[in-house]
Amino acid sequence: MSAILMRNRAIPVILLVAMLVMILPAWALAADISLTGVTVNGNTFPVTGDNVTVSEPFRAGDQPRFILNFSHNVANALDANLAKLSMVKIMPSGEEAIDTSTFGGFTDSSLVIKPFSGLEDGSYKIIAAQGIQANTGATPKAYEIYFNVGGQLSGGDGGQVSADAHKIVFDMKGIAADTKYIVTVKQNDQIFYPNTGSTFFLETGEYTYAVSAPGYVTVTSGFTVSQDETIFITMKDSVLVTINTVPSDASVRVKVGQNEFIDAYDKNVFKLTPGIEYTYIVEAKGYTTKAQRFTPVADETKTIELLVGAAAGSYGEQGNGGNTLTMLVPGASRITVKEDNLDYCYNVLSGTFDGSKEITFGFTIGAGINSFGDGSGFITNNMPQIAIYNSYKNGPQGSPVADYKSGNGNLKYISFNAEAPEGKLITIGLDKGVLKDGTYALVFGKNICGNNVNKTLGKDIVFEFVVGKGGNSGLIIEPITPAEPVTKAVFADVAENSWYKDAVSFVVGNGLFEGTSDSTFGSSMSMTRGMFVTVLGRLAKVEVNSINTGISFTDVKPNAYYAKYVVWAAENGIVQGTGDGVFSPDKSITRQEAAAFMFRYSKAMGYDMTVADNAATDKFSDASRVAPWANDAVNWVLGKKVIGGNADGTLNPGGTATRAQVAQIIMNFVNNAGK
Repeated sequence: MSAILMRNRAIPVILLVAMLVMILPAWALAADISLTGVTVNGNTFPVTGDNVTVSEPFRAGDQPRFILNFSHNVANALDANLAKLSMVKIMPSGEEAIDTSTFGGFTDSSLVIKPFSGLEDGSYKIIAAQGIQANTGATPKAYEIYFNVGGQLSGGDGGQVSADAHKIVFDMKGIAADTKYIVTVKQNDQIFYPNTGSTFFLETGEYTYAVSAPGYVTVTSGFTVSQDETIFITMKDSVLVTINTVPSDASVRVKVGQNEFIDAYDKNVFKLTPGIEYTYIVEAKGYTTKAQRFTPVADETKTIELLVGAAAGSYGEQGNGGNTLTMLVPGASRITVKEDNLDYCYNVLSGTFDGSKEITFGFTIGAGINSFGDGSGFITNNMPQIAIYNSYKNGPQGSPVADYKSGNGNLKYISFNAEAPEGKLITIGLDKGVLKDGTYALVFGKNICGNNVNKTLGKDIVFEFVVGKGGNSGLIIEPITPAEPVTKAVFADVAENSWYKDAVSFVVGNGLFEGTSDSTFGSSMSMTRGMFVTVLGRLAKVEVNSINTGISFTDVKPNAYYAKYVVWAAENGIVQGTGDGVFSPDKSITRQEAAAFMFRYSKAMGYDMTVADNAATDKFSDASRVAPWANDAVNWVLGKKVIGGNADGTLNPGGTATRAQVAQIIMNFVNNAGK
C-alpha cells in the first residue's frame, strides 16, 4: 500500500488543507455570546460575572418588564430562547415559580420577560438558562437577575428582626444624591434586602454584597457579620478601557450611539460609563477594519488583532457603524484594500469580468439580516443604496451606470439565502451587456443596515473592478494559471459568472470531483465524509482496483462509490469511525474532522509535519471548542498558515462546507501556494 501512497504528488495534499481558508467564513460580530445587561423602565443594569442586580424600586402590584440584552442576534431561535427564561420568588422554604409572559424585544438581540400579574412584596430572581441560541453559537452559562418588590426581607417575615441580628449599614460615597441604587446581600443562595434604606439586620455569619446603580460600576465583596458595623462604599461612575492593537499603529475610535465619538483619555485608553453599549472601530492601512459592540462594567484591557486586508481567497469585513459588509470573492482571485478611512473603504477586485455575460456579486451583512425570508426587507431598505459608478473619488463620481430603481433598473436583486455557509448570503447582479469594457466602482452606501436601522455600515464600502480588457488599475492582479490543465465544466447549477465557476471546472477537469448528475454539480450541497475521503484518494492517485472491498464499517456498503477509498484511508490510518463500528459517510464533514483527515493523510504521504507554533489554537476565542482528538491536527494546519480563522477571532471547528467552497479553495491553493 505504501507504493500506492507515495505515487504521484503532482497535486499536493496541502490543496485539501486549503479548504479551511474559505470553509471558515468571517462574520462581523465576534466574541462569545453573552448577556450584556438588563433594561427596566429605561435604566440598564450591567452584568457582573453571571449576575445582574436591578436597583429599580418596585412596589407591590407592579408588573415590571425586563429586557434582557445579548451580544448577538437571538431572534432566529426565538421560541427556544424564550423557553429558557423563568422567574421565581425567593422564599425561606425554597423558590416559588411565577407565571410570566415572554416575547421578543424591539431589537433582534433582546428578549423580554414580565410577570403575568402584579407581584407581592419580596425578593425575586429571573433565570436565563444556559444555551440561549444566537447565529454563531449559544451562551455558555446561565444568568441570574435579582430584584426586590417592596422593602421587607426576603424571608417574607413581615420585617421582623431576630434578637440575634446585628445592624449593618452601607454608607454610599461618590454617588449623586438622586441616583437610585440597591444593595443586595447574599448568604449562599439566600438573598436579603434592607430593612430600611441601606440598613440590614443580619445574624452572625459570612455574607457577600453587591451595590449597583445605573451608570456606576457595581461594587461586590464579601464580609463577616459579628457585630454592628457601617460599611463604606465608594461608587465609580466611569471605567477605563484600554484597547491594544495588532498592528500597534492602528487607529482606535470608540463611539456611543450612531455617531457620537468619545475623546480618548490617553493613547488608546477611553474613560467610559459602565453599563452603556459602545462600539469600537479599529483601522489600519492594508488591514481589514474591525468594528465591535461592547458594554464595559469594569476597568479592562482588550487586544484587537486585525487581518491583513482580504488576501487571496478570503473575505473582507468592513464598516464602522456597528455593522459590517463581507464580500465573497466574485470571479476574481483576491480583494486588495487600497484606502480605508473614516468615510469610505476602497477595495480593488483582481481579475477581469466578462461584460458579455451576466455578472454577479455575493455578500453578507454582519448584523441583522436574518428574518427577511425572501429578502424583501433588504430590497426595500438597502437596494436603493447600492449602485455602480464609473469611478469613486471621495464619493461617487457622476450618475450611476447601474442601479436598482425600485426594481426597474439594470442592477438586479437576485436572491437571499438564509442557509448559505458564508452567512445570510445576498446576491445581486447585472445582465450581460450592461457594462462595457472599463473600470467601475460598486458602491455600498454608508446607511445600509440590517433589521436594526441604528446599526449601519457607517461608511461607504467600495469595490473597484474591471470589465473586459479595459480599465486602468495598477493594483489589478491577473489570475495565476492553474498548475494542472483544466477542462471547462458545464452544469446547470453553475452560472457563467458565479464566483465558483472556474473552480468547478478546475476540480472536475483534474478528476478530483464529479458532478452529482450529468447536468448538476451540487454547488450548495454539504461536503460529506464519504465525498471528502474520495477526493483524498483521487488526490493520492489510489489504484482502487487493487483494493479489497472488505469493509470494517457496518454502514459502508461494498458497492458505494466511496467504499474502496474508505478502506484505503482506514488501512493507512487516515480515517477512523464515528463509534460503534460506523463511519457515517453521509454525514457532513466538520472543519475539525477535515483538519484531522488531512493531518493524518499528510503523515501517510510523508509530508513535513513540523509547525512553528504548537499552541496556535490558543489565539482564538473558541479554542476550547476544538475536540481534544483534533487539537494537534488543527494546530498543524494553523501552523502551516492554511487556516487563518474567522475575522471575529473564532475557528468554528464544528462548521461545515459546501462542494462549491471546497472546489474554490482547492483551485485557489493550486494557483497561489501549490506551485
